[in-house]
Amino acid sequence: SMDFSVLIIGAVVALVIIIIIVSIIVILLIRRKSNRVVQTEEISERKPSIAYTQTSFYSTSTRKVDSFEVDRSCILIDSRTPLGRGAFGSVFLGKLSRANWTDWNGAVAVKMQSGESTTDSHQQEFLREINTMKTIGYHERLANILACVTLSSPIVLVLEYCANGDLLSYMRKRLTYMIDHSNRLSVDPQFMITQRQQLMFAAQIAQGLEFISQRGFIHRDVAARNILVDSFNTCKIGDFGLCREVGKAPDHYQSVEGKLPIRWMSPEAIESSHFSTASDVWSYGILLFEIITLGGYPYPRWHVQEVLNRLKAGERMPRSESSTDSMFTLMQHCWMGNPSMRPSFTHIRRFLGQEI
Repeated sequence: SMDFSVLIIGAVVALVIIIIIVSIIVILLIRRKSNRVVQTEEISERKPSIAYTQTSFYSTSTRKVDSFEVDRSCILIDSRTPLGRGAFGSVFLGKLSRANWTDWNGAVAVKMQSGESTTDSHQQEFLREINTMKTIGYHERLANILACVTLSSPIVLVLEYCANGDLLSYMRKRLTYMIDHSNRLSVDPQFMITQRQQLMFAAQIAQGLEFISQRGFIHRDVAARNILVDSFNTCKIGDFGLCREVGKAPDHYQSVEGKLPIRWMSPEAIESSHFSTASDVWSYGILLFEIITLGGYPYPRWHVQEVLNRLKAGERMPRSESSTDSMFTLMQHCWMGNPSMRPSFTHIRRFLGQEI
């Protein structure tokens, strides 16, 4: 009788354990399914259009299987969390699952084509950006490529996610907080930017641009709006849509809105579309002004049509009240009229390292 009771108790315990295990499995499956529902219809594969399959400089020959190419089923996007919109489509918060990345569970930024950006010319430019990022390679001061889908349409680029967004917005939000914080009972140090942090931002960006130049590329759109800030408040170079190899940059240039970012461009770039590492250094000098002023607008009292003539006449932005002597001297060196007289990013990086 006692043995029979033990058997019954054992059977009941085993049944309860089985029920618990089955329940856990069901819950996990439901959660996994709900996560996949977040994946929008936009990410689903479409048959390439006629224009998409035509031979071009960046045709199917460059859409090869490599370590970055993944099946689009590995990419989950949250359409409820848009991060931005660019020339080639939209950027969403997402997740990436890969068989060889078993430990990867972090958020990613998913840049994908949509609407008018699926034209052949946009596809070629998007493919160019992806291939440029692959060629440049990994660096901790870049918003690096993690994966891509280029063998079918729509093209998708998966990037490191920078939780604090672009540097320009980041600084302007904190400037507003710093101006108004006197009305608060307590101050949040996370929303304060110190002079040392400004130097750190400048040095981190210089490191990234030094690497890009050493790899033989010109960014051509250096500005605070194209610098991303991660969750550790570290700056990373972003937006490689206009990045080109030295000596291979075309004779035309325009921003994603179709307008030239004149206020960030060097005189030789404005006048003759001549881009070089030296023109990136000039733009970096403007970026330093943005950092020192926490998002200030270059040449605020100049009309855009008079920028070139005033620069050629030797005029430059005056020193900001918040700028140190050494930082303003660095900016002046970046804005030398003769490109060959401007410092290299290696020189800038070393100089800022001493300042910090």
